Amino acid sequence: MMRIVRYIAAYPPILIITLIGFFFHMLIIVPSGSYYCFGGKCGFYFWGAHGHDSIWHLAISQVSFKTFPFVAPNFAGALLYGYNFLLDFFVFLLAKIFTAPSFIFFKILPVVWFLLFISFAVIFARKLIDSARFTAILLFFFLFGGSFGYFLTLYHRGTLSGSESLLAMQAGHTLLNVQFAFSLVVLLGILILLADKKITLKKIILLGFLIFLNFGLKLYAGLISSFLVGFFFLSAFFSKKDAAKLVVRLLIILLWVTATLFVFYNPLYVLKNGSVFIFSPFAHAHAMIEESNMVPLKNMVNARYFLQAQGGFSPRLLSIELFSLFLYIFFNLGTRFFGILYIPILFFKKRMSKLDLSILATAIFGLLCMALFIQAGEWWNTVQFFYYTIFLSNVFAAYFTYRLSQQKKIGMVGVVIVVILTIPINSDFIKNFTRFPAPAYIPQKELEAFAFLKKQKEGIVLGSLYDKDLKSKFSDPQPLYAYTDTSYIAAISGKQLYIGNENQLTILRIDYKKRMAEVREWNCALLEKVDYFYEVKKMRQAKNFTGCEERVENIFENEEATIYMVK
Repeated sequence: MMRIVRYIAAYPPILIITLIGFFFHMLIIVPSGSYYCFGGKCGFYFWGAHGHDSIWHLAISQVSFKTFPFVAPNFAGALLYGYNFLLDFFVFLLAKIFTAPSFIFFKILPVVWFLLFISFAVIFARKLIDSARFTAILLFFFLFGGSFGYFLTLYHRGTLSGSESLLAMQAGHTLLNVQFAFSLVVLLGILILLADKKITLKKIILLGFLIFLNFGLKLYAGLISSFLVGFFFLSAFFSKKDAAKLVVRLLIILLWVTATLFVFYNPLYVLKNGSVFIFSPFAHAHAMIEESNMVPLKNMVNARYFLQAQGGFSPRLLSIELFSLFLYIFFNLGTRFFGILYIPILFFKKRMSKLDLSILATAIFGLLCMALFIQAGEWWNTVQFFYYTIFLSNVFAAYFTYRLSQQKKIGMVGVVIVVILTIPINSDFIKNFTRFPAPAYIPQKELEAFAFLKKQKEGIVLGSLYDKDLKSKFSDPQPLYAYTDTSYIAAISGKQLYIGNENQLTILRIDYKKRMAEVREWNCALLEKVDYFYEVKKMRQAKNFTGCEERVENIFENEEATIYMVK
């Protein structure tokens, strides 16, 4: 680690990029989960997706691991099957030893991630090209790479505002998904091992373990990592024709993959509910020419619908779909698209190494998985394959920019243009994550209610059901119960929900609709199924405890919430 620190400190461009990158990425996550007051609204504030996604992972770390098998925090009676819970389990263990899960998640993990990410990125960059300039360029793309979404917002609305959230996740989004962030560290570790000239048995076992970790962090990361390693081994076979070595390597990796699928995903249970991925070509790209805030091409959309209605294959239909996909790739990659254009030159000049070829093949694999499949439950989730395509494309963008910088006359001018074209979207990140107050918060009075509930004996909680119409009645910061449907009751109180967070129930593929209909009215039938009722006063439920009033006791009440206990 000290060697990395000395290396960074020795080269001012690398040091400057690292320091700015640290503050930029910490800005995205560290302020969330902290206590603030604004206009008399005091409580825990949350920016961006932290108000939903991070709350969900806190709910898992607070609830799921109290029993074995692990349970779903938002649906009593369901197990946590088919989900990447490795980091949540790690937070659960740390919380037992050190401090609150929210502090670990929002304050400690981001710093740990950045230190690991920068260290691995520097090591990887130097294995590709041992040049301080190349290392600085690759770090720049890793930390600040962004889309051309701002061209769309400038064209349609004359502003940069909203550009950061318009398209797929960019570098600035990394810590909005902490699991994804750590999976990039593991992926860099895999790339570093593959960059070594000699792959020993020990390194193959370590590669398998890293794939195991990435499956635990993200299913998509595990599949991407498996493809990367498998393709690299196959390319090595075609160069040396050593079938025995290939079989041993692939068998070791296959054993790790099999182990991780059973540890984290229970495939026998998951597959009972049908395939996770559904063939649906170009579903993600359709929005590029359909949505008014993208590149709306009405005639082309109408032509596509007409040709689809005819059935069968059509060259014109395929050309429309491929054009939509091209727009999707171009705007999402931003300046990294120049690296894609540079790939033919790498082939022509025979500068494409075996590792470069594996990176390219894996980036294409991620693109194809996104382009051809949707996910059962939440169809758009397969876009996460493309996140890794975006990340890997940074390598070729860095190659292009580095070679450009070596051109004496126009090289540095070109580099400056690339940097300038990359920066605008990051200004929108800074704007959105420095604005105060945050979009959402958990009010102080609710925190008091959760503190009380947390001290009660273990039991199942039925909370007020989310009402999307309530959102319009609040200005920022909005109470989290109005901002979006979350598992915040479980995340803060540590108690399992009877039902909650419909979006995550869909992703977990839990059949919840019968139960949802059942709890629309709180009545005596629920007393055998839950232990507590948590009611937000602005979301009053229709209660019907007639005939069982004596079994329901009001054990807590303040200006914001009421807690009932089933005797």
